[in-house]
Amino acid sequence: MQSKFFCAVFLLVFGSQADCTTIIFRRDGSNILVAADTRGSLATGDVIAGVARFRYDVSDRTCKIVPLKTAVFAVTGAIDYRKGRLDTLDDWNALDDAMVASKNDGNNLNLVANDWALRSVTHYQAFLKADPQRVADIVKDHSHILELGQFFYWQDGTPKVLVKIIEFDPGQASPVFSEERVVTITDKELSTNNNTQELIDGKTFAAKKVSAEWAKYARKLAPVKLPSKHLQFLIEATSKIDKSVSPESDILQIPEKGTPNWISTSGCKR
Repeated sequence: MQSKFFCAVFLLVFGSQADCTTIIFRRDGSNILVAADTRGSLATGDVIAGVARFRYDVSDRTCKIVPLKTAVFAVTGAIDYRKGRLDTLDDWNALDDAMVASKNDGNNLNLVANDWALRSVTHYQAFLKADPQRVADIVKDHSHILELGQFFYWQDGTPKVLVKIIEFDPGQASPVFSEERVVTITDKELSTNNNTQELIDGKTFAAKKVSAEWAKYARKLAPVKLPSKHLQFLIEATSKIDKSVSPESDILQIPEKGTPNWISTSGCKR
């Protein structure tokens, strides 16, 4: 049921600013592991050939996950914006919003998530007012979804992810709005990227080949490193079949008791 949820909801958004982002997560004993690739493109409002449109600057140093006080935030979709020429919108970044919300609302994750979602909705409401067509272009082929904010946390000994879905539907009275889902995390890996999920499921010929490569590589690793190294390995393997995914990754660990800590960084700064 969880896998169906993530494939049905998360996979609708990719192809936007965080093109084909792969975020992988799982439970590892008393820890939650969250990994993200680092390829993304920053949208800038600009005038190109006399027409207002986006310009995208692609980078393999895009950070998509940040530690909060006792949780981790990850984001996919149209996650940032840079003010351009003749532009009335302000610079905006979904990760910055999460950190400000965490600072304002402390350890109450529901308040943090609601604060973050309100900031995203407010940004896109202003965006819609300034340029309705550009907002429509973002959700084209993505079933109304603008952005997904994912909050990973522990609750009474159970690892969970709270997902805030920012949507645009011109048929609604309030066309920009948010919805929420909460899913329990297990020791089975789940990904926001269809290609990565196929590798995890291990049913296709390509997935079985990757599994064999991992089995050979894993023999060289200490057992304690296997869970996080496998997430890293899956992202690198995904990059070979999905050119919108970087082979590099950032990985955070959330202990049941304590604060999140970095296992490895590439696009993110510690």
